[in-house]
Amino acid sequence: MTIESHDLLIDGNHYSYISERTLLDYATEHGWDIPTLCHFKGVSDNAHCMVCAVWDDTLGRFVASCEQWVERGHVYETQGQRVREFRREALSLMLYRHDFRCGTCSAKGKCRFFDLVREYQAKKVKNAMTFPEKVIAKHVIYDAGKCILCHRCIGVSQGCLTMHHRAEQTTVSPAPGSWDDIPPDVAHDIYEVCPTGALVSYEPIEAMKGTGIS
Repeated sequence: MTIESHDLLIDGNHYSYISERTLLDYATEHGWDIPTLCHFKGVSDNAHCMVCAVWDDTLGRFVASCEQWVERGHVYETQGQRVREFRREALSLMLYRHDFRCGTCSAKGKCRFFDLVREYQAKKVKNAMTFPEKVIAKHVIYDAGKCILCHRCIGVSQGCLTMHHRAEQTTVSPAPGSWDDIPPDVAHDIYEVCPTGALVSYEPIEAMKGTGIS
């Protein structure tokens, strides 16, 4: 299929080029379904999870739709089999370091991550990773084993959170203080944007359940 220099081709359909639009912008404007996980418009526009990846046939590689500006004359694939396989692999990589025990998770039934894992049939590779104990602070609980390092909480934390360590040891941590230093309004914001059960509100009774604290 030919494409005019002033157009772009997305999933076989022609669209007029508009400057300063990401591929995800186009998806939103035209009602396409491109999944997102780390993306949070206006807060986290840098790709970390690659769940929103699409194939740029002109470049011959995958690009993150949340941060990739559309290019005039380019040909994109957002829904093909190779795209689904790439997204499945991205989810599997996150599953590798995820404590995938949903039965007691606070996000059970409303977990965006689990919804995508099920939709793309991602598989968890068995490993011997151990996960830190839950941090129960004044206003928030952090469960590192549920964290997928999406960076969304960091974007709304008003400088209270950052990433510490590298590779499998990477974790969200308060900077420079402690979890107890996070004020209630910030605590509310970070657990509201969390797509898993890694960050939840501290409620004394609920916090005791499953922790061994009586």
